[in-house]
Amino acid sequence: MIKLLKYDWKRNSNSIFAATVIFILAQTILTVVGEIKDWVPLTTYIVSIVLYVFAGFLAFLMVCQTYNANLKAYSRRLLPLPSLYTVASPILLLLASMAFLLVLFLLHEFAFVTWLGLDETILSPIREQLELKLTLSFLIGFVWLTVSATVFVFFCITFARTFEGKIGTWLGILMFIGLAAVLGWLDELVHSNSSSGNVPFGITGFSMADTPSGDGLTVTVTGIQGISIISFLIEIATCVTLLFGIRYMMNRKIKL
Repeated sequence: MIKLLKYDWKRNSNSIFAATVIFILAQTILTVVGEIKDWVPLTTYIVSIVLYVFAGFLAFLMVCQTYNANLKAYSRRLLPLPSLYTVASPILLLLASMAFLLVLFLLHEFAFVTWLGLDETILSPIREQLELKLTLSFLIGFVWLTVSATVFVFFCITFARTFEGKIGTWLGILMFIGLAAVLGWLDELVHSNSSSGNVPFGITGFSMADTPSGDGLTVTVTGIQGISIISFLIEIATCVTLLFGIRYMMNRKIKL
């Protein structure tokens, strides 16, 4: 596993370093230009958050391309290793990239707090609630959502690779849409009777409600009691099923 991860890292290291330098320069230029042009600080902050989201999306695309390339790599597929290592290695690379972005974001958040004040940043509605237990719950929930979403996309990529030519790409897209529709329907079915304002997030949850004055929302981090256990179990079952499907297709359907 470690050797596969090192291979994936070396394959993408130049792109990652280049993207990191460009990202840091973009954030620096944004801050400097915003200060020179006397932009509203909150505008600069929102654009900065958008850049972080975009960087996370690019990291996700990177690992999807890496996984697709590994499926087609003859020498890689012949290694005497379990097939699911091919799935796990890009996911670990993605989690490492997300952890790096999180560290950058927290450092940037600290800088924005000194600039804008505690009440103007994205974490201000929930900062006082983020004790250690809830913070760990939130982070694990984020990791779970990242892994489950990546496995979902990897399944569709693997399904597409079982067919020759462009037809495989289109069938992979149709599989993605079909699975998303089915899982969305199941989620709607599970949450049809849930309390209003409850937002599940992996192993934690949020509760949103109108403020007493009616001019905004209050956000409460509810922790483990805020999730739907049935929904979470369905997510686990779906993820495990997709992993078995990936393993079957890699071993039996994809031609080397």
